[in-house]
Amino acid sequence: MFKINLTKLLPIAACLNLYSAALASEINNNAILAKVGINEIMVGHVKIAISELPRNYGNLDEAYLLDFVLDQLIKQEIMAQSLSKDSEESSLIDFEIENQIRSLKAREAINISLNGLPEERHILQAYNEASITMKEQEEFNASHILVETENEARELRKKILSGAKFGSIASENSIGPSAERGGTLGWF
Repeated sequence: MFKINLTKLLPIAACLNLYSAALASEINNNAILAKVGINEIMVGHVKIAISELPRNYGNLDEAYLLDFVLDQLIKQEIMAQSLSKDSEESSLIDFEIENQIRSLKAREAINISLNGLPEERHILQAYNEASITMKEQEEFNASHILVETENEARELRKKILSGAKFGSIASENSIGPSAERGGTLGWF
C-alpha cells in the first residue's frame, strides 16, 4: 500500500510556487512525500512532474496542483509496480529508460556548454540594430576588368563607351578571378 507524509506535505504546499526560483532551492528535493511499497515519491519527483506540465497549470491553486501531481505520481507508481519485472515489455522499458537518461544527460551537457553564450533574442536584437544602421548606408555594386597594361585598359574602356557590354568585355579580357562572373565583385 502507500503512505503519505502529511507533516512534510503541508509546509511544501505552502512554499510551492510553480514558476519561482524558490521551488528550485528552498525545499529539500529528497524529502519523502509518499511511499508506495518500497518506492518513495520525493519532492524532486513532484518538482519535475510540475515543471513538465503545460504553462496554464501554473494558474491553478498551488496546494491543489501539488495534491493533483502527487496523486498522479502515486497512481503511476502503483501501476508501474503491477508490471511483471520479467516481461518483455519490462525489458523494453528498461532500454527506454536508459535512452531517456542518456538524452537528459546530453541535454544538460549541451546547456552547460552553451552557458555564457548569447541567447537567440540577444542575437536577433543585435541583428535588427545592425540592419537599421546598414539601411542608412549607401551600397555599391562593383565590377572591374583586370588587365596587365594601362594601354589595354584604355582600349577596353573605349569599346565599352562605344556600346560594348561590360560583362562580355570583362569575361573575354580580364585576367582576374572575377572574369568568369563578367567582372562582378558584388555589393559592398
